[in-house]
Amino acid sequence: MRKHSLFFIISTLLIILAGCNELVTTDDLIGGKWVPKSGYKDGEATGEYCG
Repeated sequence: MRKHSLFFIISTLLIILAGCNELVTTDDLIGGKWVPKSGYKDGEATGEYCG
């Protein structure tokens, strides 16, 4: 039972750490179609935004 638990914990940590190493470069950001989802109208924030 202990070996299975240790294997599960190590596997989970490796998956999490591998997912956190994603590097976004300028090549990933250039091109494509960008659609604005938020902005300002009459001095008030409108649309979808974080905050």
